[in-house]
Amino acid sequence: ASAEAGVQITAVAPKPVFYTIVTAKDTHFTEALTTGNKEDENLTGLLGSKIRILDIAIQADQKLNFWLMFWRKDTFNNINLDVDAFIGMVQLDLATFGKQVGGAGQYYMSLEDANLDYEDEDGTNELHVSLYNADAVAKNAGATGEISVFLKHELRG
Repeated sequence: ASAEAGVQITAVAPKPVFYTIVTAKDTHFTEALTTGNKEDENLTGLLGSKIRILDIAIQADQKLNFWLMFWRKDTFNNINLDVDAFIGMVQLDLATFGKQVGGAGQYYMSLEDANLDYEDEDGTNELHVSLYNADAVAKNAGATGEISVFLKHELRG
């Protein structure tokens, strides 16, 4: 008689891998912005040119209605639609949804499941992003208009 050895194979799902980029309050989005204007930034730190932006969180001194606009190249917007590098945008409306702890300090908001496919077409592995002020109130410059944005992303093929 022969004995057969039993083999058991267990499939294990891979753990999701994600990366983060956080803007610096003293370096990024420091300008005053009147209604309908934007400030452009090229954020370093991408590990590849094709990513999916998963979640976004913002902290800001002012309770304003902002949008983050994403661009394929560091040329950002252009009046020529064949040249314009727009990918998409997300609303971060602190005026409506922002929360302040204890009635003082900065305002907080997060956007889960943004799921925005992004591709850096100029090959710099940068996230080309603009902060757009959609509020009737101007965003302050400097220490009274500080903003920090946290972006969670994953690589995609």
